[in-house]
Amino acid sequence: MHDSGDGRPCVGDPDGESGRGLSPADAPADAWGVGRRDPGKAVWCAFTWP
Repeated sequence: MHDSGDGRPCVGDPDGESGRGLSPADAPADAWGVGRRDPGKAVWCAFTWP
């Protein structure tokens, strides 16, 4: 996922105005983070398979 906004994303309220895109990744992901992009940021997530 990526966008052109500044700042660090956080998992938001599913009915709110921001952070909705992280909820589907946050629940099953073992880790997630943010990388720089010009402009903005890119969010990554990682999954561990048994």
